[in-house]
Amino acid sequence: LYKEIFAAMKPGATLGLSHGFLLGYLESIGEDFPEDMDVIAVCPKGMGPSVRRLYEQGKEVNGAGINASFAVHQDKSGKATELALGW
Repeated sequence: LYKEIFAAMKPGATLGLSHGFLLGYLESIGEDFPEDMDVIAVCPKGMGPSVRRLYEQGKEVNGAGINASFAVHQDKSGKATELALGW
């Protein structure tokens, strides 16, 4: 399925990931992302239920949420870091 997604993406697009599984898989089989796109990850540091619970809590308590890590795997545009921070 990932090959179909890559083929459908326009040159210069940004692929955003919420987990590193795809990167690890591609590396394990000797493949990589297409070179004509940015590849970023913004990954919440918690399991799905806790991420959702804290998101819901944030509607009532200002500042509730869960921290996340971000990474830039590929920066074709020169603006991938800014995009990841804004995501």
